[in-house]
Amino acid sequence: MCINEWAGWGGNFCELISTAAAQIVLIIVRCVGSKLNILSAY
Repeated sequence: MCINEWAGWGGNFCELISTAAAQIVLIIVRCVGSKLNILSAY
């Protein structure tokens, strides 16, 4: 849900950022999840 009226040149820019942010969050969640799994294993 990106408003890009202020940046007519960057229509894909907001989409790109939201996609990258989603992937970063996914990586962080996986990293934290794996560390929690390692901690709970002991």
